[in-house]
Amino acid sequence: MRLYVRSLKKIAGTENVVIDVPVTEIVRNVVRVFPTHEVKTVAKYEYELPEEQEHLIEIVKEVALQFGLKLEIIDVGRENVLHRAIQREFEKITLFPTLVSDSGMMLEGTSTKEQIEVYLSKVKKGHQS
Repeated sequence: MRLYVRSLKKIAGTENVVIDVPVTEIVRNVVRVFPTHEVKTVAKYEYELPEEQEHLIEIVKEVALQFGLKLEIIDVGRENVLHRAIQREFEKITLFPTLVSDSGMMLEGTSTKEQIEVYLSKVKKGHQS
């Protein structure tokens, strides 16, 4: 069973980075290369899960443990673009968080503990069949 969440990428600040830039000079058919350095300011990012998704992760972990189900948490916001392209399941998900069973049954959006328990009991029955 997988729980898909999406963290948001936020600018956390900036950082100065030194970049080596070779300069080429041609004098009388002689090529000379001089190392020079440029300093560029680049943005630093951090990922933050919305509070309701963090809360739901804790609830799902607790309930999945009660039902003896394995849970994989996938943060789509941090996933590699290539990996997302390979995973067909991502295409079906439009609302986060989304809980997906191995059989493909989905529970989308913020849910109550009771809704999660009902969903996982159905998943558990599906595994036992």
